[in-house]
Amino acid sequence: CDDDAMAIFNLNDQDAAIYNGQSSDFILTYHTTQGDADAGTNDITNTGNFPNASNPQTIYVRFESDQNGCFNTSQFDLVVNLGPVVNDPPQLMMCDDVGQQNDGFTSFDLTERNDDITGAVPGVSVEYYRTMQAAQDGIDRIDPETDFTNTENPQIVFARVIAANGCVDFTTLELRVTANPEPVTPMPLELCDDNDPGDGIEAFNLASTRATILNGANWVVTYHASYQDAFDGTPEVLDELAYPNVIPGMDVAYARATNMTTGCFEIVEIALIVNPLPDDSATIEDYIICEVPFDDRATFDLTSRIPEILGPDQDPAEYTVTFYLNDTDAINGAPIIGNASTYQNISNPQTIFTGIENNTTGCYSAGTQSFVIEVRAGAEATMPQE
Repeated sequence: CDDDAMAIFNLNDQDAAIYNGQSSDFILTYHTTQGDADAGTNDITNTGNFPNASNPQTIYVRFESDQNGCFNTSQFDLVVNLGPVVNDPPQLMMCDDVGQQNDGFTSFDLTERNDDITGAVPGVSVEYYRTMQAAQDGIDRIDPETDFTNTENPQIVFARVIAANGCVDFTTLELRVTANPEPVTPMPLELCDDNDPGDGIEAFNLASTRATILNGANWVVTYHASYQDAFDGTPEVLDELAYPNVIPGMDVAYARATNMTTGCFEIVEIALIVNPLPDDSATIEDYIICEVPFDDRATFDLTSRIPEILGPDQDPAEYTVTFYLNDTDAINGAPIIGNASTYQNISNPQTIFTGIENNTTGCYSAGTQSFVIEVRAGAEATMPQE
């Protein structure tokens, strides 16, 4: 095998086949013509490094007994087969494993570079080896070549290229693992269930996490409804400023951070939490004070009604109850009645409106719960005469 029609042959490689176990008393010579072989003249002297003069070229054999001079002749052809055309392939780059720490090791499909090496010539095959010696010897082939994990980064593997005529040539392939972005996982996004309370669905501003995710880097961040969508890079969330969670109460969105230079990416989860509003459905009994003498005014401890306001299932230590003069103030959360434990009514009767805030989530309910405070004339007892 060679890259042109000329090559150097070792004719002595044929000796054993010609002798075929016969006595060494025979004289073997090689010739370039049948006439020289018949005459025993002009035998080839440089049998160990004979350059062919044509392709193919016939070599003639004279096999003569040194006892009686009897001889026979034969012939064989010298054939130079063109080796495969081998191209040096471009580097095979893979991104590190998504979802794992960048360690510089991943799985490569070496066969992705077969056509680059062979030029997609039919009948030419490629085998891959860890060392050049193994490639030359054709032993310890990498198996499977479609799932080879590198042992260093970068790493060189060796390609043995085999033409249909059996000729081989060699080249190398460089493998390199490129690090993925390392985005920061943002804190959960939390909203109160203000829009249609009770359904557990709210519109989240996913874009508010972008700065945290990037942490100063210049990757491209896209948002996705599922991990698979994020891995595939499509489809993206259409409105990242108002993304409604799919699972009521608690859901997850996914952010994909992509290095546009390398194409490598990493995925982080964004927890979406919809916190329920405080329960303000309890009915509160009217708060009545009787007084003598009666003047339409009294001092009320509004805070004494907190257990009723919260009901049996809400711990007063976990909620803050505030009081208001009207439902608008209650909904707005201001202005509150400041002296709730020593409040003096301003009309009689008077309606007091409440607001309840969850101390942990900050979620607030107001505008639907109220109770009446009223001052009534007390009964007067007269000391009976003796």
